[in-house]
Amino acid sequence: MRIPSWINHIALQGKGQCRGGKKRWATCGQNCDSPRHGRPRRLTGAHGLCYNSLHPYISFERGERHLTRQKFPERPAGPGEVVLDINDIHALCLRLLDLFTAYCDAHGLKYYLCGGTLLGAVRHGGFIPWDDDLDLFMARPDYQRLLQLMQRGEIAPGTMFACTENGRFCRPFARIYDLSAPVQRKNLVPASGPYAWIDILPVDGLPDDPRAIERIYKRRYKLNRYNFGAYWKFWHGPRRLYKIRHLCAWIPGALLGPKFWSGRIDRLGKAVPYGSTGKVGCVTGGRYGPGEAMPLDAYEKPVTLSFEGRQLPAMSCWHEYLTGIFGDYMQLPPEDERWPHLNYVTMKKEDHAKLKAQFPALESKP
Repeated sequence: MRIPSWINHIALQGKGQCRGGKKRWATCGQNCDSPRHGRPRRLTGAHGLCYNSLHPYISFERGERHLTRQKFPERPAGPGEVVLDINDIHALCLRLLDLFTAYCDAHGLKYYLCGGTLLGAVRHGGFIPWDDDLDLFMARPDYQRLLQLMQRGEIAPGTMFACTENGRFCRPFARIYDLSAPVQRKNLVPASGPYAWIDILPVDGLPDDPRAIERIYKRRYKLNRYNFGAYWKFWHGPRRLYKIRHLCAWIPGALLGPKFWSGRIDRLGKAVPYGSTGKVGCVTGGRYGPGEAMPLDAYEKPVTLSFEGRQLPAMSCWHEYLTGIFGDYMQLPPEDERWPHLNYVTMKKEDHAKLKAQFPALESKP
C-alpha cells in the first residue's frame, strides 16, 4: 500500500498498535482501546483519524512494516490558517463565555455552570484539561426569555446563536458559535462545520416520584438516538452489532429529520412545568439520566465557584449533582477515556494572534 508522503516525513515517536483481520491496523495507541470508543473503524481511504480523537491510524497488509505512533491533523492547514491546540480552544470558549455572561448580566438572566464545566471548576479550578466546550444551565423561564431576546440580534459581533427555533441547530437546546473557528468532526454528516461553541441547556420541572423521573429519562434516551441518527454516520462504529443498532436509529431519524425529533424531546422536557414540583433537571440535554435530578430549592440557591480566574455561579447542590452523574467525581478517568468533542479546529492567523494576545495565561498551560 502506498502511504501518502505527508505521513512519511513525520518524526517517529514510538510504535503503534496492530489489529487483526484481513488487514492489520496501526494506531497511535491512544483512545483506541477504550470500551467506550471500541476498536478503530476501517476506512475506505488510506489514512484517517482514531474515533473521536486527534490521533491517526492506517491500514496495511500482512507482512508490511507497521507505522509508528504519530500525531497529525487530518489535513494540513490551508494558506493563512492555524490548527488550534486545546489551549487555543479553551481561549475561544472563554471569549464566548465572557460575552455571554456580560449579556446575561445586562438582561437579568440567570445561568449556572453544569456538566463537565462544573466538574472542571470544582476539580481543576477551570477547564478539564482535555475538554473543549462549555456547558451552562438556564432555568426554562430564563431560557425562553433568552430565545425571545435573540430574535433582536446576536450577543456580540462574530458570534451566532443557534437553536431549533431559528433553524440553525437541530438539537433541543441552544448553542453560541464563534464564527472565526470552523470545526471538523469525523462522525457527523456533514463532517465539516459549523464552529467552536458553548452549550446553553434548559432546566425543566421533574415529577417528585423517582420512578416517573426514570421513565422520562428513558424516553429521552430513545428519542435522542433518533435525533442523533438523523445526522450521525450510520456506519460509524467498530462492531457489526453496533452498526445494526445504529442503523435502526438512523432510519427513523433520517426519514423524519432532526427537527422533528428535537421537537419531541423539547415537548418531553416541558411536560412538567418548571416550579410546579419540588424537583428539576435537564431533560433536553440530559445525557446522564436520572442522576441529573435536583431539588428545586437547592437549585435556585446560587453559590460562586472559581473558573479560570472568574467567579461564576453554580447551584448550591453542585456536590449532589456531580455525584449523581459522575460518582466519585474527584477521581480522574483512565487516560483512554479522556477525549474531546472536536476533531479539528482551524482559525485565520490574524484571528489566532488576537486570541493569543487576549488570553496569554492559557499559553503556558500543559
